[in-house]
Amino acid sequence: MNLVLTKNSDNVRVFDAPSGGNEITFNGSDNVFPASTQETDLYVEGAMYSSSMGDVTLTLTADGESGGSGGADTVNFTVVWADAPDVAFSGTVSADNDKIDTYVEWTEANTDALGMQKFNPDEGETDPTWGYGYQSRAYVFPPDFNYPGSNLEIGRYWVASFYAGTSGSVPTESYDEDDTSSPEFQDSTPTDSNPQGWIYDLDAPRMQRYEAGVLEIQRMRANFETYAQLTVPESPDPVRASYITPFFVRMSIRQLDAPTGTNWSPVSDVSNDNVAGYGTTPLTWDLKQP
Repeated sequence: MNLVLTKNSDNVRVFDAPSGGNEITFNGSDNVFPASTQETDLYVEGAMYSSSMGDVTLTLTADGESGGSGGADTVNFTVVWADAPDVAFSGTVSADNDKIDTYVEWTEANTDALGMQKFNPDEGETDPTWGYGYQSRAYVFPPDFNYPGSNLEIGRYWVASFYAGTSGSVPTESYDEDDTSSPEFQDSTPTDSNPQGWIYDLDAPRMQRYEAGVLEIQRMRANFETYAQLTVPESPDPVRASYITPFFVRMSIRQLDAPTGTNWSPVSDVSNDNVAGYGTTPLTWDLKQP
């Protein structure tokens, strides 16, 4: 008697090792195991996203010597994937985004408008900020994805330099780290969007409007990578579930009141400043390649 492994879809591939192993080709030989086999570890890899939850089935059947079949065990899989996120740098927050009210309350003008504007102080902070509000969103496959205990969200990584002073060219702060938004800015449930399948993220890279001398300038130069990522109860570390979308934000603000004050306003002493878009930007304050 042999044990025969079959699958109902090419959406998954099966291997005999977690990496660098041999693929089980389901050719009537690779996928047949002697009944005397005590234990065999197999590893399943997604090859194409699912159309619906649990639509991929692997079946292990005991075949008798005379050709009859004994009992069968099955296991269902869902292959989750998302389109590379698109990013909106202008316009308004999508009405389908459940976190729209959180964003509106964050803006000083109490608006759903995206783009460069004033924001209220962050939690635990006293100084308000100038920031660049944007929205990321990604379409998920399958659109009805809903795995118990999982978290499918839009992740983000950034590399950034901040500058301060009337003409300072040396960064006062630098970042090279994960920058994924907190849950209060993530609409991570694809089944409650209309139509199903969309997840959203909101953010506003920003600089504080603290007390400073007249004509002091703050600058921010930041490159971001955004992507969908999935965490499941069986694994505490998020796994990327989409291609990466790169984008940048650059801003400069100047304090206008003399001798000191908190009256910060955008300054355009550098061409092509105070913008955001797809791609990357030099991290130098004057936008020249280092």
